[in-house]
Parts: sequence; C-alpha cells; structure tokens
Amino acid sequence: MAWPTWLAQPWRAVALAGCLSLALLLPGLGEPGLWEPQELAKADAALARVEAASAAERLAQASQPLPPTTTPRRPDAACLRQVPPDAVARSLTDRALAWVVRRGDADERGLRLPMVVLGVLTVLASAGLAARLSGARAALLCALILLSFPLLTLQARQLTSELGTAAGAALILYGLVSLRPVGASLWRASRRGARRTTATGVLHLADDALSLAALALGLTLGFTSGGGLLGVVVPLGAFAAATSAGAAGLALIGRFTRRFVGPVVGRVVGRMGGRVGGRFLGRLAGGGRLAAPQGGAHRDWLGDRNASWLGIKSLAATLAALGLFAVLVDQAYDLGPLQPGTRQILGRSILATGCYGPWLGGIWQSHDDLRVFYDSSVETIAFGTFPWGLAAPMALAWLLARGGAQRRLGAALCLAWAAAAWIATEAFARKVGFTLYAGFPALALAVALWLDAALEQQRGDPDRGAGADHAPPTPHTHTHTQTQALLFPSLLALFFVLAALTLGKDLQTFPDRLASLLVGDDAVKYPAAARWLWIPPRVWVLLLGLCIALATAVWLWRGPARLAHAAARPGSRPLAVALAATAALAAFWAQVWHPELSRLLSSKGVFATYHALRRPGDRLVVQGNLGNAPRYYARGPHQSVTSREEVLAALAAPTRTFVLAPASELCFLHRTAKAGSMVVLDNDNPRTLLLSNRAQGASDRNPLLRSLFPGEPPGIRQRPTSRIVFDDRIELLGWNVPAELPSSQPFEVTLYYKILAPVGGTWRVFQHYDRPGGRFLGDHVPIAGRCPTSDWQAGDYIADRHVVDPGAGAAGTYELWTGFFTGSAPSWQNMPVTQAPADARDPEHRVKVATVKIR
Repeated sequence: MAWPTWLAQPWRAVALAGCLSLALLLPGLGEPGLWEPQELAKADAALARVEAASAAERLAQASQPLPPTTTPRRPDAACLRQVPPDAVARSLTDRALAWVVRRGDADERGLRLPMVVLGVLTVLASAGLAARLSGARAALLCALILLSFPLLTLQARQLTSELGTAAGAALILYGLVSLRPVGASLWRASRRGARRTTATGVLHLADDALSLAALALGLTLGFTSGGGLLGVVVPLGAFAAATSAGAAGLALIGRFTRRFVGPVVGRVVGRMGGRVGGRFLGRLAGGGRLAAPQGGAHRDWLGDRNASWLGIKSLAATLAALGLFAVLVDQAYDLGPLQPGTRQILGRSILATGCYGPWLGGIWQSHDDLRVFYDSSVETIAFGTFPWGLAAPMALAWLLARGGAQRRLGAALCLAWAAAAWIATEAFARKVGFTLYAGFPALALAVALWLDAALEQQRGDPDRGAGADHAPPTPHTHTHTQTQALLFPSLLALFFVLAALTLGKDLQTFPDRLASLLVGDDAVKYPAAARWLWIPPRVWVLLLGLCIALATAVWLWRGPARLAHAAARPGSRPLAVALAATAALAAFWAQVWHPELSRLLSSKGVFATYHALRRPGDRLVVQGNLGNAPRYYARGPHQSVTSREEVLAALAAPTRTFVLAPASELCFLHRTAKAGSMVVLDNDNPRTLLLSNRAQGASDRNPLLRSLFPGEPPGIRQRPTSRIVFDDRIELLGWNVPAELPSSQPFEVTLYYKILAPVGGTWRVFQHYDRPGGRFLGDHVPIAGRCPTSDWQAGDYIADRHVVDPGAGAAGTYELWTGFFTGSAPSWQNMPVTQAPADARDPEHRVKVATVKIR
C-alpha cells in the first residue's frame, strides 16, 4: 500500500487525523433532533440549571445580602445522600451544556458542539500516541479505526456522552509518553553551540510544552468527566502497569546505589528490577538504553533515550494513582463496629459510607446492583467497537509475541489501559451507577500498531525496534518458526471473520442494545421503520462490518500463501478495501445512523410535519410530557393538556386542530373518537403521534384502520372446527396462513380475534412452527405494539398481521401452534386455553391452527 511521502512527518499525520474527524463529525450536526427522553432530558436539565442560576442572581441583586457570619454553609463533614448541584467530578457534560445555554446557543448544533470538540481531542491524542509509538502511518490508521467506533462517533454527536473520560485518558497517556525533562533538549543544544541543533532544541522544548499542556488538560477533563476513579486512576495506573513501575523503581535505586554505594549492591538491585519488570528496565541499573526507531522519523516514545526518565515518570504515575486511590477508598469506606458477614480489618468491620464522594463523583453504595454482572460491559465494548474491536485481542497477542521492543511496550500500554478501564467500569456500574466504557481508544491504538507493523514486515523492512530477529524466513525452508508464521495470520483471519459474523448476527437480533449504547438497559427501542436506501440501518452495520473483516482476512491469508511459494511480497489491496470500508462505516455512524434514528426517536420530525401542514389560524394541542420539546420545535403558541377528554374535545373543535399525543393513546382514541373526527398524519415516531380533525388532502396513516374493528372484519379464509378461547377472554375466530411456500422466504400470517372480556396485562403472541427435529418461531407483540393487550376491551375485533422469517434451509412440513405468553426466560407463562378442539391443543396451552409446507 503506497502512502504519500508528505505524510512521513508524524505531525502532518496527526493534523490530517484532526481534519478527518472534523469532516466526519461536523456536517449536519444541527439537523437531527434530540432523542427522547434521554437526550432531551440532558438539554432540559441544562436549561433548568441556567434558569435557576439566573433567578438566584436576580433575587440576590434585589435583596440585601446576608452578613458573612450568617451565610449558610454546608458542613464539610456532612454525609450527602445525593449529588450536590455544585459537584465538580463527573459534571463536564452538564457544565458544558449549561455554558452553551448561557451563551444563547441552545439549538442542536450549539449543544452538540462541545461533544464534537471532545471527540476531536480524543482522536488527536490517540493519533499522537500512535505516532509516538510507531509512526505517521499508525497515527492515520488509529484515527480512522477510532472514528469507525460508534462509542466515539455517537458520543461526539449526542448529549448522553461521557467522552471527556476517554479524551482525558488519551491526553494523560500522550503527555506521560512524550514528556521528558523540560528544557533538557535546549540545554544540551546550547552546550553544543550549533544553530541547527539549537533550533531543534527549541522545537523539542515546544514539544515538551505541548506534552505538559496535554497532561494538564487530560487530568482536568478526566476528573470533571469521569471522576477520580474512571478519569484519573485508570490512565495513571495503566501507564504505571505498562512501564513496570516496580521494576523502574528498583532500577533507579540500583543506578543510584551503584554510583554512590557500590557497584555490587547496585547490580543486585538492578537485576531485581529486571526480574520484576523485564530486561529492558533491569538494564537501567547498568545505564542501558532502549533502541530508538530507525530512520529518525519520530522521537522515541520514552521521551528521552535515557530510560531513567521513564522510571521517574512511571514512579510519579504510580504514586499519584495510589494516592488518589487511597483518597477514594477513604471516601467510600469507613471502619465501624464489628458486624457479622462483613469484611474485617484490625478487628473492625469495613463498611461503605453511602455518602457522596467528591473525588469519586458519585455515591458508593453499601449494596451491589445485582442487575450488573462483572461482564456486563463486554457487550457494550463489542457493540461499541464493531468490528475492529474484535481484532484488538489478536493484535495485542501479535505485538507482544512478534513486535519490536517499542511496539511491545505500546501493546502493554494498550492492554493495561483497556483492562484498567474495564475493571473500573464494572466496579463503578455495580456500586455507583451506569457509566460508559472509556478504554475504547486503547483498542483502536492496538489495532493500528498491529497493522502498521504488519505492513512494514510485508514490505520487507525490519520492524522498528524489532531487529533482525523477526525477519521473514527464507522461502522453501520449512522451519518451526516459518510454520508458525504461516499459521498465525490464517488463524487470525479465521477468528476475525467468524467473530464479526457472530457479533453481526447479534446486532440484528438485539438492535435495541445498539440503539441504547449510550444509555444502557435497552432503554431506546430500535425503530423498525428506519431505512436508508431501502435497507434497515442495522443491516448496513452488518454489511460494512463483514466487508472490513473479509477484506482484512484476505489480506492476512495472502501474506503467508505468497511467503511460502515465492519471494514476492504480498499485495495490500485487500487492506485498502478494508480501510475504505472503515471510512464508510465511520461516515455511516455520523451521517446515516444518527440522523435516521433521530428522525424516528425525536419529536422534531413530528413538529416538522406539523409545520409543513399547518395554515394560519390552526391550533396546536400537546398531550403528555414532552419536556421542552414544544419550546424548542413548536415555534409558536401551543396548548398543553393532560387528560383524554381534553384531547377528544380538541378533535371535536370546529376549527382545524393538530394534536401531539403519546402513541400509547392511539388505541383509546381510535375506539372512542367520533367517526371522521381523527386523522393520523404522522406515525413514524414510536412515542409521539401527530393527529388532526381535518385531513385537508393529507393521507390517514392510522395503523389501526386495518387492525382494530368494531365488528367482525372481512377476509377470514380459515376457521376452526369449534371455538378456540383463551382464558374466557379472547376467542380465535380464524386465520390466514399460506398452506405452501415455494422456498424458505418471509411470509405474512394474520390471526383474527374477538375480545370477550377486558384482557389486562401485557401479553405477546407466540407462533411455534414445529416439525420433527426442527422449529422456527414467529413470536411478536400483537399489532406491532400499537394497541397492547392491556387496552383490548370487550367487543373489539383484532386482526393481527405479522411477517415470519423461517430462515435459510427451513424446507419441510411444519405445524403452526399459537397462543399468548408473558414473562421472560426462564419464567414463561402461557395464557390458559379454556376451549379448543381436543386434537388441536396440548398441555402447554398451545393450539394447532395450520400446516405450512416449505419446499
């Protein structure tokens, strides 16, 4: 793969990475609406905070201030049971939004702009790390892969973001990696007296100042966004662990004792450091240095070729992390009287205080949240880094096994960063509350280092810092090392494809988890009506992910195949395809997924329909709690109502009236509104409908016109031989089921019910298509959730249509068994069957209604 020569300088690559992130994240930033209710609640909270502060300021100006001695203060020793309004830790997003509102830029673009800035900072810091560790090409690869992560792109374009934690960690690690003694280069250059060397020293001094600024900014962002644990302890601890802090300390002590105490003692202590942390740090006692990158294209990642400075940084990070961790423990726990069943120390029980910790940014609960398992964030990491995150484990394994010294240290840093972030995230979620995994830049960095090293070896160049140990074996010499070199890429390729296919299938099965990536608990329901180029967005995710995985696999497979049979080097066109698909996936998250789901998850689209249809003199009525959405989007007066009677009265008004009503009210309004007095103008939003009492040329999009009837609907083609009744409340009148299908393709099934008594509860329909040795399912919420069973009343007639997909290879003859169920695995409960033909029911309260033959 040919790379432009002008990108050989790392600073140019990092600058290009920043431009690329801006080009992907900024366009169309203000067009998508705020997702409801989570994202809208963030904006409402910022607006309320600013209004409360303004009211307090006006009150203070209008009244006499209290004497300083009588000013109420919160005692420092008070145990707060909730987060105070003046909290600093974990307040970055709220403070940024309040600042934007205070400036008067409270539109979607203005509110999201701080998130974009944090996203760009994350990309720049991660690309800078890659440039330090490997070079310019690795910086671009890291930026591109990171932008393809929905955990970065979606956080950079939504208000439910904790991106400051990831940005802070990346900046902290960049500062620690690149920092060296301030002014050392300038002092050395001045001693040499050469002008060019002096200019180089000045540039290095500016570089050191940038490193210090990145470190300071990272500590600020990390603490204000993630608190002391997630935002500060994690990156400091990761750096300390990756650089073998204990070995560095022993090595430095050994170096000191060798000079001032004696060479024997210093050598012994230095060897102890080597045993703890590796030979490269153990050699510090003897004054050894790590090899600098060949060619001098970029500075050594240690910041100074004398690795003693690494030991100083490592020890400083270790002491800072341990000190802050001690403060966090002191705020979270206390020693109390001895109690049975508790952890004990020195004859006293260790008890959680249950108080707000100002350094933690939350309340460390005395009990665990049992809904959070210790691997609960693994799925978030997998979905949020699809598909390149799947390659991170094999990238780390390859770098640790075959990379050069510098890249092995980079792999250790990535591993420590990702692991520390995962441990802290699990602990925080279990004891404090929901949080987002912030170690995803480490995964992008690991993959970028791996690809860069593989490309170098593919060209026949020795790996930076690797030496000749890992040069490709001579063709046709079948050594054990060559066998490993041939098998390892093939295994990596197979793993990548299978993992991407498996996770992509999970994305199709559980799209709510991808839609709820930033809020958790499947709180955001994936809108089934979402489409882009006639294809659902979740399918596009699968297609682009598989394209990346397959192209990368071909690139990996071609390498060992050519190595075994010819001296020619493998081409990298498949990798170019994978990177192009990566860029497409990054653009997809920002420019397709987010806008398309916003169209259906924000009431902004409903208000847009209202503005397109309204005429002067029309009235707008809003039912339910939409937060400040009418204030943002109505652009005019509106009337807020709370009861169903007020909505019915508005629809019966003589003048044209628009009504925004919750989608859950559709069933009641359809049943009780006067004939011709209600038209559904917009039903795309799953939470909010746009109704009117006058169509005036617009089409009626009421989905219940074909599903809920006051009398028996026409078109029932098949009926039972005798009555089928569930729990004396629902009678199955008949069904429309195709008897034969030419192939295994989706088909529509319609079940017709008569409601004998109010059903109550939330029931779902199960459809079991059984044959000996096989089954496929058609379970679903009746009427697509537009009229839940809790709203079914006596006298209603229901036509429930559902499309069933049997899946590939489902040829055979199947019996369709149906009924109603509630609950979840493993606590299913089927609605009892009170009447049915004896040969069409079973003890599990299922009823057989039809036979389907699939050829």
